[in-house]
Amino acid sequence: MRSLRMDGDVDRVTGFLAEQMASMSDRGLGDIQLRSNLAVSGQSLTMSRAARNLLTKARRDLAAGCAVRASGYIDRALRLPFNDAVEASTAVWEAHMILFTAVSEALEASPEGESAWLDAAEAAVPKCGERAREDLLQALRTLDHDYRLPASERRRVRAIAPGDARGDGVGDVVHDGAGDDEAAQRVVITELLLATTVYEAELGRLGVAV
Repeated sequence: MRSLRMDGDVDRVTGFLAEQMASMSDRGLGDIQLRSNLAVSGQSLTMSRAARNLLTKARRDLAAGCAVRASGYIDRALRLPFNDAVEASTAVWEAHMILFTAVSEALEASPEGESAWLDAAEAAVPKCGERAREDLLQALRTLDHDYRLPASERRRVRAIAPGDARGDGVGDVVHDGAGDDEAAQRVVITELLLATTVYEAELGRLGVAV
């Protein structure tokens, strides 16, 4: 199992957040703001779950060659409200998270010294559409920044995905590529779903269960 760089700070961060929430709840307007923030978070979670459900079905149909039916699920996901919590289209953000989660979970499940998660990503990169490729590379930079990778993996990540993880946050490449145009968003979502399937296929080829 792999560990995050922030492991040593979890208690400190948790304590700080608890203090901030307690401070807000002690104030009249703070209590209103806290409830508002919690409501937004709840709505965001509900929309994300709805989008993930629709996009999971779309990804299944894309893999089966049922492009028309997949497009219908994607269109339904695109009709979900804008996600204020992440300041992005709910459908585009969730498509990004499906790919990012596939890679991060493969990393987290891999024993130290086992690099199939990275082998699969390296093999998948040239098989992805332009926007999905950029997003996958950014995901690798972010994982390099956030996890205590061994030196050999760190060197490989930086060779595959040169650049700074802090230059753009995870998903920013997708935001820039999709914008507010629904047709562009549909293309990006489709690319991301196909890229996830390609990545998981590469993991399977390497003997990793998904």
